[in-house]
Amino acid sequence: MVVMGILALISLMGIYSLRGARIRVHAQDCRGTLQMLHTAVSTFGIERHLARGAGVHMTNLYPRFFGKPTPGTCPASGVAYALQFTYGTAPVCPSAALYTNHVWSPSQSLGL
Repeated sequence: MVVMGILALISLMGIYSLRGARIRVHAQDCRGTLQMLHTAVSTFGIERHLARGAGVHMTNLYPRFFGKPTPGTCPASGVAYALQFTYGTAPVCPSAALYTNHVWSPSQSLGL
């Protein structure tokens, strides 16, 4: 009986730690997508000599600057990323209000 109680306690601790790991992985994946989008928009803007604040649509980035026709969705919420970006401004996760760790800025490393 004591052994069963100890095993139950250990399994509950393991499940709780896996939940935290999933949250961290979703945040890291989201920040990685934001970084890739920023790099693609910046490279496109530099090549085209765009002024800061110019609009860049996803159709301008695919396939040369971004490998997929759409940026996809936030892994935590499933909400789609925007298709329109501003050159010189970091892209934002559509779920940043709900998940405060889904924010990336160009001065921040990805943290891999």
